[in-house]
Amino acid sequence: MTELLLNNLVCHELGHSVGFNDGGTSSTSCITGGNNNKLDPYEIRAINLQY
Repeated sequence: MTELLLNNLVCHELGHSVGFNDGGTSSTSCITGGNNNKLDPYEIRAINLQY
């Protein structure tokens, strides 16, 4: 597994650990399947509000 895919997998699974379901809010989010290893701004705000 490449470093990019591994980082994206970790990002995706960490998103689940804070309560996100598959299918985030943006096609580029790692929760939705985007391969950029990033959460989108909505998801970051939601995490910051919760924790």
